Amino acid sequence: MTSFLAAFSFLSVVSIGKNNINAAELGKSTRYFPLVGLLFGLVLVVSTLILKILLPHQVVSIIIIIILTALSGGLHLDALADTADGLLGGWSREESLKIMKDSAVGVFGAGAVTMNIIFKYALLSSLKFDANGLKFILIMPVLSRWAPVYGSYFYPAVRKDGLAKVLSRSVGVLDLVIASLLSVIIIVLLFSLTIAMNILIGFTVIIILLTYLLTKKIGGVTGDILGTLIELGESTVLLLALLILTR
Repeated sequence: MTSFLAAFSFLSVVSIGKNNINAAELGKSTRYFPLVGLLFGLVLVVSTLILKILLPHQVVSIIIIIILTALSGGLHLDALADTADGLLGGWSREESLKIMKDSAVGVFGAGAVTMNIIFKYALLSSLKFDANGLKFILIMPVLSRWAPVYGSYFYPAVRKDGLAKVLSRSVGVLDLVIASLLSVIIIVLLFSLTIAMNILIGFTVIIILLTYLLTKKIGGVTGDILGTLIELGESTVLLLALLILTR
């Protein structure tokens, strides 16, 4: 329970329990990231069921994005902006890291955030809010919160301090296995075996590719890159929903 509350406090705007979490506790909490995502997904599903009665589909879609962003305090959008500015604006590894540490948002960052929101809105607007559509909305935060656990375990931190350094040192194989098993169990319980396999394989392949591309230039992960994986992971789930449900 302590580890779950630590995970919830870390991923959301709500702080529960003690404020100071050591590296070992933070690493152990990552195994419950998908469960925190499941709580976020339940909030989104309940909100969707209520809002679709009162508002047009397109309006509900943008409100879902606003709610999801609010749950995490917009930190992942900020991470996406910093990552885009650093990787696209810096000519060298050192320059990219320097730009990513700057809190100011540049042209690349603003463009990346805008395009991601538009892309996510287009996907949600194309998704029917029926039983299958709601299931994908439910798992969107689940799978996306698994992505930084993968990134923290398989990639080194490029800075000597910071969030990524703490996670890369403290996330162990057991944390990755539990987070992965929880994600798989949730997906298998919600979908048929064929659809579940398509979701799990498709999402894993895309996240592996995205993580490789995001880390290739600087040689590892930063806190911003881990946050970017969550943000892009959400869009990936919605893209898979569109591909699977409309074929």
